[in-house]
Amino acid sequence: MAENNSSNPFPFQLKLYQNKLPEVMIKDVISAGHKVLPSLQTLMLKFPVVFLELQYPGKLKADTKEFFQNLETPEKLIVIIENSNQVEFDMSPIPVLPNIQAALLRLKHKPGIEAAVKQISFLPDMHSPVFEYLEFLKDETLDFQDIVDELKKNSLISNRILAICNSMERAISNPFDSLSRAISFVGVEGVRQILIEEAFSILTSIFRNQRDKLCHLRRASILAGMLGNLFGTNPHIFWRMRSAALMHDIGALVIAYYNPTEAERCYNISRSKKITTCDAENLFLGYNHQEAGLLMAKAMNLPEYLYPAITKHHYNQIDPEDILLQATVIANGFINHESENIGFNDYEDSIDYLEESKEAADQERLDKEYAKRSARLAPDDIEGRKKLEKEIYGLEDNYEQLEEFKHRPRPITFDKVYIDVMFKEKLTSILKDGYELKMF
Repeated sequence: MAENNSSNPFPFQLKLYQNKLPEVMIKDVISAGHKVLPSLQTLMLKFPVVFLELQYPGKLKADTKEFFQNLETPEKLIVIIENSNQVEFDMSPIPVLPNIQAALLRLKHKPGIEAAVKQISFLPDMHSPVFEYLEFLKDETLDFQDIVDELKKNSLISNRILAICNSMERAISNPFDSLSRAISFVGVEGVRQILIEEAFSILTSIFRNQRDKLCHLRRASILAGMLGNLFGTNPHIFWRMRSAALMHDIGALVIAYYNPTEAERCYNISRSKKITTCDAENLFLGYNHQEAGLLMAKAMNLPEYLYPAITKHHYNQIDPEDILLQATVIANGFINHESENIGFNDYEDSIDYLEESKEAADQERLDKEYAKRSARLAPDDIEGRKKLEKEIYGLEDNYEQLEEFKHRPRPITFDKVYIDVMFKEKLTSILKDGYELKMF
Protein backbone atom coordinates (compact mmCIF):
# COMPACT_ATOMS: atom_id res chain seq x y z
CA MET A 1 0.00 0.00 0.00
CA ALA A 2 1.43 3.34 -1.04
CA GLU A 3 1.58 6.04 1.64
CA ASN A 4 0.25 9.48 0.82
CA ASN A 5 3.16 11.78 1.73
CA SER A 6 5.28 14.40 0.05
CA SER A 7 8.12 11.99 -0.78
CA ASN A 8 5.83 9.51 -2.52
CA PRO A 9 5.34 10.05 -6.28
CA PHE A 10 1.92 8.36 -6.04
CA PRO A 11 -0.48 10.62 -4.07
CA PHE A 12 -2.93 7.84 -3.21
CA GLN A 13 -3.32 4.60 -1.29
CA LEU A 14 -3.83 1.28 -3.00
CA LYS A 15 -5.68 -1.73 -1.61
CA LEU A 16 -6.40 -5.10 -3.22
CA TYR A 17 -9.65 -6.99 -2.69
CA GLN A 18 -9.47 -10.76 -3.13
CA ASN A 19 -5.94 -10.19 -4.48
CA LYS A 20 -7.34 -9.09 -7.83
CA LEU A 21 -9.51 -5.97 -7.42
CA PRO A 22 -7.58 -2.74 -6.77
CA GLU A 23 -9.07 0.17 -4.82
CA VAL A 24 -7.41 3.55 -5.32
CA MET A 25 -8.10 5.80 -2.31
CA ILE A 26 -7.36 9.50 -2.60
CA LYS A 27 -8.23 12.72 -0.75
CA ASP A 28 -6.92 15.14 -3.37
CA VAL A 29 -8.87 17.58 -5.49
CA ILE A 30 -8.20 15.98 -8.88
CA SER A 31 -7.80 18.21 -11.90
CA ALA A 32 -6.61 17.42 -15.42
CA GLY A 33 -2.99 16.28 -15.31
CA HIS A 34 -3.17 14.79 -11.81
CA LYS A 35 -0.86 11.79 -11.34
CA VAL A 36 -3.69 9.48 -10.33
CA LEU A 37 -5.26 9.60 -13.81
CA PRO A 38 -2.54 7.75 -15.77
CA SER A 39 -2.25 5.33 -12.85
CA LEU A 40 -5.94 4.52 -13.26
CA GLN A 41 -5.42 3.82 -16.95
CA THR A 42 -2.56 1.44 -16.16
CA LEU A 43 -4.58 -0.41 -13.53
CA MET A 44 -7.56 -0.74 -15.89
CA LEU A 45 -5.31 -2.48 -18.40
CA LYS A 46 -4.24 -5.06 -15.83
CA PHE A 47 -7.40 -5.70 -13.78
CA PRO A 48 -11.03 -6.56 -14.65
CA VAL A 49 -12.40 -3.84 -12.33
CA VAL A 50 -10.84 -0.82 -10.60
CA PHE A 51 -12.38 1.11 -7.69
CA LEU A 52 -11.62 4.83 -7.34
CA GLU A 53 -12.60 6.03 -3.85
CA LEU A 54 -12.69 9.79 -3.36
CA GLN A 55 -12.31 10.21 0.37
CA TYR A 56 -13.64 13.56 1.57
CA PRO A 57 -12.56 16.27 0.73
CA GLY A 58 -11.43 14.53 -2.46
CA LYS A 59 -13.10 15.83 -5.60
CA LEU A 60 -13.13 15.38 -9.35
CA LYS A 61 -12.97 18.76 -11.08
CA ALA A 62 -14.90 19.49 -14.26
CA ASP A 63 -11.71 19.61 -16.35
CA THR A 64 -11.22 15.84 -15.85
CA LYS A 65 -14.46 15.10 -17.72
CA GLU A 66 -12.67 14.59 -21.04
CA PHE A 67 -10.29 12.05 -19.47
CA PHE A 68 -13.14 9.90 -18.16
CA GLN A 69 -15.22 10.27 -21.32
CA ASN A 70 -12.30 8.99 -23.40
CA LEU A 71 -11.63 5.84 -21.36
CA GLU A 72 -11.69 2.82 -23.69
CA THR A 73 -13.35 0.56 -21.09
CA PRO A 74 -15.38 2.82 -18.74
CA GLU A 75 -17.34 -0.22 -17.52
CA LYS A 76 -14.18 -1.41 -15.71
CA LEU A 77 -14.12 1.65 -13.41
CA ILE A 78 -16.35 2.22 -10.37
CA VAL A 79 -16.18 5.58 -8.56
CA ILE A 80 -16.97 5.72 -4.84
CA ILE A 81 -17.95 9.02 -3.20
CA GLU A 82 -19.60 10.10 0.06
CA ASN A 83 -21.38 13.11 -1.38
CA SER A 84 -22.60 13.97 -4.87
CA ASN A 85 -20.85 17.36 -4.79
CA GLN A 86 -17.49 15.57 -4.92
CA VAL A 87 -17.95 15.19 -8.70
CA GLU A 88 -18.48 18.33 -10.78
CA PHE A 89 -19.87 16.63 -13.89
CA ASP A 90 -22.05 13.78 -15.12
CA MET A 91 -19.85 10.67 -15.06
CA SER A 92 -22.22 8.33 -16.91
CA PRO A 93 -21.75 5.62 -18.05
CA ILE A 94 -19.22 5.20 -15.22
CA PRO A 95 -21.12 4.07 -12.10
CA VAL A 96 -20.87 6.24 -8.98
CA LEU A 97 -21.60 4.43 -5.69
CA PRO A 98 -21.65 5.40 -1.99
CA ASN A 99 -19.18 2.84 -0.56
CA ILE A 100 -16.97 -0.14 -1.34
CA GLN A 101 -19.63 -2.60 -0.11
CA ALA A 102 -22.02 -1.30 -2.76
CA ALA A 103 -19.27 -1.62 -5.37
CA LEU A 104 -18.71 -5.27 -4.42
CA LEU A 105 -22.47 -5.90 -4.51
CA ARG A 106 -22.52 -4.50 -8.03
CA LEU A 107 -20.13 -7.21 -9.16
CA LYS A 108 -22.59 -9.75 -7.79
CA HIS A 109 -25.86 -8.32 -9.12
CA LYS A 110 -24.93 -6.62 -12.41
CA PRO A 111 -24.57 -9.87 -14.44
CA GLY A 112 -27.88 -11.16 -13.07
CA ILE A 113 -29.78 -7.98 -13.93
CA GLU A 114 -28.31 -7.94 -17.43
CA ALA A 115 -29.31 -11.58 -17.83
CA ALA A 116 -32.83 -10.71 -16.65
CA VAL A 117 -33.19 -8.14 -19.45
CA LYS A 118 -32.11 -10.75 -22.00
CA GLN A 119 -34.59 -13.21 -20.52
CA ILE A 120 -37.38 -10.63 -20.74
CA SER A 121 -36.48 -9.86 -24.35
CA PHE A 122 -37.01 -13.54 -25.24
CA LEU A 123 -40.52 -13.68 -23.76
CA PRO A 124 -43.28 -14.31 -26.35
CA ASP A 125 -44.89 -10.89 -25.80
CA MET A 126 -41.60 -9.21 -26.74
CA HIS A 127 -41.84 -10.76 -30.21
CA SER A 128 -44.57 -8.28 -31.07
CA PRO A 129 -44.09 -6.40 -34.37
CA VAL A 130 -44.48 -3.18 -32.33
CA PHE A 131 -40.81 -3.36 -31.39
CA GLU A 132 -39.79 -4.11 -34.98
CA TYR A 133 -41.69 -1.04 -36.17
CA LEU A 134 -40.04 1.13 -33.52
CA GLU A 135 -36.69 0.01 -34.92
CA PHE A 136 -37.94 0.57 -38.47
CA LEU A 137 -38.90 4.19 -37.74
CA LYS A 138 -35.37 5.00 -36.59
CA ASP A 139 -34.37 5.08 -40.26
CA GLU A 140 -34.42 8.78 -41.15
CA THR A 141 -34.12 8.07 -44.89
CA LEU A 142 -37.64 6.63 -45.07
CA ASP A 143 -40.22 8.57 -47.03
CA PHE A 144 -43.91 8.76 -46.27
CA GLN A 145 -44.98 6.00 -48.64
CA ASP A 146 -42.31 3.61 -47.30
CA ILE A 147 -43.83 3.95 -43.83
CA VAL A 148 -47.42 3.52 -45.03
CA ASP A 149 -46.53 0.43 -47.09
CA GLU A 150 -44.68 -1.21 -44.20
CA LEU A 151 -47.40 -0.55 -41.62
CA LYS A 152 -50.10 -1.83 -43.98
CA LYS A 153 -48.49 -5.27 -43.73
CA ASN A 154 -49.83 -5.63 -40.20
CA SER A 155 -53.61 -5.27 -39.94
CA LEU A 156 -53.63 -5.13 -36.13
CA ILE A 157 -51.21 -2.18 -36.03
CA SER A 158 -52.95 -0.46 -38.96
CA ASN A 159 -56.37 -0.79 -37.35
CA ARG A 160 -54.99 0.47 -34.03
CA ILE A 161 -53.56 3.59 -35.66
CA LEU A 162 -56.86 4.23 -37.44
CA ALA A 163 -58.86 3.71 -34.25
CA ILE A 164 -56.70 6.15 -32.29
CA CYS A 165 -56.74 8.78 -35.03
CA ASN A 166 -60.52 8.48 -35.33
CA SER A 167 -60.89 8.92 -31.57
CA MET A 168 -59.37 12.40 -31.79
CA GLU A 169 -61.71 15.37 -31.76
CA ARG A 170 -60.68 16.64 -35.19
CA ALA A 171 -61.72 13.33 -36.79
CA ILE A 172 -65.28 13.22 -35.45
CA SER A 173 -66.81 15.14 -38.34
CA ASN A 174 -64.50 13.64 -40.99
CA PRO A 175 -63.33 10.14 -39.97
CA PHE A 176 -60.19 8.66 -41.45
CA ASP A 177 -60.97 5.91 -43.93
CA SER A 178 -57.41 5.03 -44.92
CA LEU A 179 -54.12 4.43 -43.15
CA SER A 180 -52.44 6.90 -45.48
CA ARG A 181 -54.75 9.73 -44.40
CA ALA A 182 -54.39 8.84 -40.73
CA ILE A 183 -50.58 8.81 -40.85
CA SER A 184 -50.61 12.04 -42.81
CA PHE A 185 -52.69 13.54 -39.99
CA VAL A 186 -50.51 12.46 -37.02
CA GLY A 187 -47.19 12.37 -38.85
CA VAL A 188 -44.33 9.93 -38.34
CA GLU A 189 -43.84 11.20 -34.80
CA GLY A 190 -47.47 10.51 -34.00
CA VAL A 191 -47.13 6.95 -35.28
CA ARG A 192 -44.05 6.50 -33.13
CA GLN A 193 -45.91 7.66 -30.04
CA ILE A 194 -48.79 5.28 -30.77
CA LEU A 195 -46.28 2.43 -31.00
CA ILE A 196 -44.70 3.48 -27.69
CA GLU A 197 -48.12 3.36 -26.05
CA GLU A 198 -48.65 -0.09 -27.56
CA ALA A 199 -45.25 -1.15 -26.20
CA PHE A 200 -46.33 -0.02 -22.75
CA SER A 201 -49.48 -2.12 -23.05
CA ILE A 202 -47.24 -5.11 -23.72
CA LEU A 203 -45.24 -4.30 -20.59
CA THR A 204 -48.45 -4.32 -18.57
CA SER A 205 -48.94 -7.91 -19.69
CA ILE A 206 -45.38 -9.01 -18.97
CA PHE A 207 -45.20 -7.24 -15.59
CA ARG A 208 -48.85 -7.63 -14.57
CA ASN A 209 -47.80 -8.53 -11.01
CA GLN A 210 -46.18 -5.09 -10.64
CA ARG A 211 -49.38 -3.07 -10.64
CA ASP A 212 -48.08 -0.28 -8.38
CA LYS A 213 -45.10 0.46 -10.62
CA LEU A 214 -47.25 0.38 -13.75
CA CYS A 215 -49.71 2.76 -12.10
CA HIS A 216 -46.85 5.08 -11.20
CA LEU A 217 -45.72 5.19 -14.84
CA ARG A 218 -49.20 5.87 -16.18
CA ARG A 219 -49.84 8.62 -13.63
CA ALA A 220 -46.48 10.24 -14.36
CA SER A 221 -47.31 10.10 -18.06
CA ILE A 222 -50.62 11.89 -17.55
CA LEU A 223 -49.01 14.65 -15.46
CA ALA A 224 -46.12 15.10 -17.91
CA GLY A 225 -48.67 15.37 -20.71
CA MET A 226 -50.28 18.25 -18.82
CA LEU A 227 -46.93 20.03 -18.89
CA GLY A 228 -46.72 19.33 -22.61
CA ASN A 229 -50.08 21.03 -23.08
CA LEU A 230 -48.70 24.17 -21.45
CA PHE A 231 -46.18 24.40 -24.27
CA GLY A 232 -48.93 25.21 -26.72
CA THR A 233 -50.13 23.69 -29.94
CA ASN A 234 -47.20 21.40 -30.85
CA PRO A 235 -48.54 17.86 -30.32
CA HIS A 236 -45.06 16.37 -30.62
CA ILE A 237 -44.00 17.99 -27.36
CA PHE A 238 -47.12 16.71 -25.61
CA TRP A 239 -46.67 13.19 -26.95
CA ARG A 240 -42.96 13.02 -26.25
CA MET A 241 -43.35 14.29 -22.68
CA ARG A 242 -46.01 11.66 -22.09
CA SER A 243 -43.80 8.94 -23.54
CA ALA A 244 -40.74 10.01 -21.55
CA ALA A 245 -42.63 9.84 -18.26
CA LEU A 246 -44.43 6.66 -19.33
CA MET A 247 -41.12 4.82 -19.81
CA HIS A 248 -38.90 6.49 -17.20
CA ASP A 249 -39.10 3.65 -14.66
CA ILE A 250 -39.02 0.59 -16.92
CA GLY A 251 -35.76 -0.29 -15.19
CA ALA A 252 -37.67 -0.62 -11.89
CA LEU A 253 -39.81 -3.29 -13.56
CA VAL A 254 -36.61 -5.12 -14.47
CA ILE A 255 -35.16 -4.90 -10.94
CA ALA A 256 -38.37 -6.35 -9.48
CA TYR A 257 -38.38 -9.11 -12.12
CA TYR A 258 -34.75 -9.96 -11.29
CA ASN A 259 -35.15 -10.03 -7.50
CA PRO A 260 -38.59 -9.15 -6.08
CA THR A 261 -37.36 -9.41 -2.49
CA GLU A 262 -34.46 -6.98 -2.93
CA ALA A 263 -36.63 -4.63 -5.01
CA GLU A 264 -39.21 -4.48 -2.23
CA ARG A 265 -36.47 -3.96 0.34
CA CYS A 266 -35.07 -1.02 -1.63
CA TYR A 267 -38.54 0.50 -1.95
CA ASN A 268 -39.17 0.19 1.79
CA ILE A 269 -35.76 1.69 2.60
CA SER A 270 -36.47 4.63 0.30
CA ARG A 271 -39.70 5.32 2.18
CA SER A 272 -38.27 4.94 5.68
CA LYS A 273 -35.07 6.90 5.04
CA LYS A 274 -36.64 9.40 2.61
CA ILE A 275 -34.09 8.68 -0.09
CA THR A 276 -34.73 7.91 -3.73
CA THR A 277 -35.25 4.31 -4.79
CA CYS A 278 -32.20 4.81 -7.00
CA ASP A 279 -30.04 5.62 -3.95
CA ALA A 280 -31.47 2.61 -2.09
CA GLU A 281 -30.69 0.33 -5.03
CA ASN A 282 -27.15 1.64 -5.18
CA LEU A 283 -26.73 0.80 -1.50
CA PHE A 284 -28.12 -2.74 -1.58
CA LEU A 285 -27.56 -3.85 -5.18
CA GLY A 286 -24.78 -1.62 -6.43
CA TYR A 287 -26.89 -1.27 -9.57
CA ASN A 288 -29.97 0.90 -10.07
CA HIS A 289 -33.11 1.01 -12.14
CA GLN A 290 -31.80 3.86 -14.31
CA GLU A 291 -29.03 1.58 -15.57
CA ALA A 292 -31.43 -1.35 -15.99
CA GLY A 293 -33.81 1.01 -17.80
CA LEU A 294 -31.25 1.77 -20.48
CA LEU A 295 -30.78 -1.94 -21.17
CA MET A 296 -34.54 -2.40 -21.39
CA ALA A 297 -34.98 0.67 -23.61
CA LYS A 298 -32.47 -0.76 -26.08
CA ALA A 299 -34.17 -4.16 -25.99
CA MET A 300 -37.48 -2.43 -26.82
CA ASN A 301 -35.97 -0.28 -29.61
CA LEU A 302 -37.23 2.89 -27.93
CA PRO A 303 -36.09 6.16 -29.56
CA GLU A 304 -32.89 7.59 -28.12
CA TYR A 305 -34.52 10.91 -27.18
CA LEU A 306 -36.22 9.00 -24.35
CA TYR A 307 -32.92 7.72 -22.90
CA PRO A 308 -32.16 10.72 -20.65
CA ALA A 309 -35.59 10.53 -18.99
CA ILE A 310 -35.00 6.82 -18.37
CA THR A 311 -31.39 7.05 -17.21
CA LYS A 312 -31.12 10.44 -15.48
CA HIS A 313 -34.41 11.29 -13.76
CA HIS A 314 -32.69 10.96 -10.36
CA TYR A 315 -29.53 12.87 -11.32
CA ASN A 316 -28.63 16.10 -9.55
CA GLN A 317 -26.90 17.45 -12.65
CA ILE A 318 -29.24 17.32 -15.64
CA ASP A 319 -29.40 19.14 -18.95
CA PRO A 320 -31.61 22.22 -18.48
CA GLU A 321 -32.51 22.17 -22.18
CA ASP A 322 -33.88 18.61 -22.18
CA ILE A 323 -37.57 19.38 -21.72
CA LEU A 324 -38.57 15.71 -21.78
CA LEU A 325 -36.24 14.98 -18.87
CA GLN A 326 -37.39 18.08 -17.00
CA ALA A 327 -41.07 17.14 -17.39
CA THR A 328 -40.29 13.62 -16.17
CA VAL A 329 -38.41 14.92 -13.11
CA ILE A 330 -41.37 17.15 -12.21
CA ALA A 331 -44.06 14.51 -12.67
CA ASN A 332 -42.05 11.76 -10.97
CA GLY A 333 -41.00 13.99 -8.08
CA PHE A 334 -44.53 15.23 -7.50
CA ILE A 335 -46.00 11.73 -7.37
CA ASN A 336 -43.17 10.44 -5.14
CA HIS A 337 -43.77 13.25 -2.67
CA GLU A 338 -47.53 13.75 -2.77
CA SER A 339 -48.80 10.21 -3.34
CA GLU A 340 -46.13 7.60 -2.61
CA ASN A 341 -44.37 9.25 0.33
CA ILE A 342 -40.85 8.28 -0.74
CA GLY A 343 -37.67 10.25 -1.27
CA PHE A 344 -37.65 12.40 -4.38
CA ASN A 345 -35.54 14.86 -6.30
CA ASP A 346 -36.46 18.50 -5.83
CA TYR A 347 -38.19 19.60 -9.02
CA GLU A 348 -38.37 23.39 -8.54
CA ASP A 349 -35.31 23.96 -10.74
CA SER A 350 -36.91 21.84 -13.46
CA ILE A 351 -40.01 24.04 -13.37
CA ASP A 352 -37.79 27.08 -13.90
CA TYR A 353 -35.99 25.35 -16.77
CA LEU A 354 -39.27 24.50 -18.48
CA GLU A 355 -40.45 28.09 -18.11
CA GLU A 356 -37.28 29.32 -19.78
CA SER A 357 -37.63 26.73 -22.53
CA LYS A 358 -41.19 27.77 -23.24
CA GLU A 359 -40.24 31.44 -23.39
CA ALA A 360 -37.49 30.60 -25.88
CA ALA A 361 -39.86 28.43 -27.94
CA ASP A 362 -42.53 31.14 -27.97
CA GLN A 363 -40.03 33.77 -29.02
CA GLU A 364 -38.63 31.54 -31.77
CA ARG A 365 -42.14 30.88 -33.07
CA LEU A 366 -42.96 34.60 -33.21
CA ASP A 367 -39.62 35.43 -34.86
CA LYS A 368 -40.15 32.76 -37.54
CA GLU A 369 -43.62 34.04 -38.25
CA TYR A 370 -42.34 37.61 -38.50
CA ALA A 371 -39.46 36.59 -40.79
CA LYS A 372 -41.76 34.58 -43.02
CA ARG A 373 -44.35 37.32 -43.44
CA SER A 374 -41.96 40.27 -43.60
CA ALA A 375 -40.11 38.57 -46.48
CA ARG A 376 -43.22 39.12 -48.59
CA LEU A 377 -43.05 42.89 -48.04
CA ALA A 378 -41.13 45.29 -50.21
CA PRO A 379 -37.71 46.26 -48.75
CA ASP A 380 -38.81 49.88 -48.31
CA ASP A 381 -42.24 49.08 -46.80
CA ILE A 382 -41.52 50.44 -43.33
CA GLU A 383 -45.18 51.04 -42.56
CA GLY A 384 -46.02 47.44 -43.43
CA ARG A 385 -43.33 46.16 -41.08
CA LYS A 386 -44.64 48.33 -38.26
CA LYS A 387 -48.12 46.89 -38.72
CA LEU A 388 -46.71 43.37 -38.85
CA GLU A 389 -44.74 43.88 -35.63
CA LYS A 390 -47.84 45.14 -33.91
CA GLU A 391 -49.88 42.15 -35.14
CA ILE A 392 -47.30 39.47 -34.23
CA TYR A 393 -45.58 40.94 -31.18
CA GLY A 394 -48.46 43.03 -29.88
CA LEU A 395 -46.41 46.23 -30.06
CA GLU A 396 -47.35 49.85 -30.49
CA ASP A 397 -46.25 51.62 -33.65
CA ASN A 398 -42.57 52.10 -32.89
CA TYR A 399 -39.46 50.00 -33.31
CA GLU A 400 -37.98 50.80 -29.90
CA GLN A 401 -40.40 48.43 -28.20
CA LEU A 402 -39.20 45.37 -30.13
CA GLU A 403 -36.09 44.71 -28.05
CA GLU A 404 -37.96 45.64 -24.89
CA PHE A 405 -40.63 43.07 -25.78
CA LYS A 406 -38.06 40.33 -26.24
CA HIS A 407 -36.75 40.82 -22.71
CA ARG A 408 -39.88 41.74 -20.82
CA PRO A 409 -41.21 39.44 -18.03
CA ARG A 410 -43.67 36.86 -19.31
CA PRO A 411 -46.81 35.61 -17.58
CA ILE A 412 -45.79 32.76 -15.28
CA THR A 413 -46.82 29.49 -16.93
CA PHE A 414 -44.68 27.00 -15.03
CA ASP A 415 -45.30 28.39 -11.58
CA LYS A 416 -44.74 25.82 -8.81
CA VAL A 417 -47.91 26.71 -6.92
CA TYR A 418 -49.99 26.56 -10.10
CA ILE A 419 -48.50 23.21 -11.10
CA ASP A 420 -48.99 21.80 -7.60
CA VAL A 421 -52.67 22.76 -7.64
CA MET A 422 -53.15 21.50 -11.20
CA PHE A 423 -51.33 18.21 -10.48
CA LYS A 424 -53.13 17.60 -7.18
CA GLU A 425 -56.48 17.98 -8.88
CA LYS A 426 -55.54 15.59 -11.68
CA LEU A 427 -53.71 13.12 -9.43
CA THR A 428 -56.70 12.97 -7.08
CA SER A 429 -58.86 12.18 -10.08
CA ILE A 430 -56.69 9.36 -11.44
CA LEU A 431 -56.15 7.89 -7.98
CA LYS A 432 -59.94 7.67 -7.62
CA ASP A 433 -60.30 6.21 -11.11
CA GLY A 434 -57.66 3.59 -10.32
CA TYR A 435 -55.37 2.01 -12.88
CA GLU A 436 -56.22 3.26 -16.34
CA LEU A 437 -54.69 2.56 -19.75
CA LYS A 438 -56.34 5.27 -21.80
CA MET A 439 -54.36 6.40 -24.79
CA PHE A 440 -54.46 10.07 -25.80
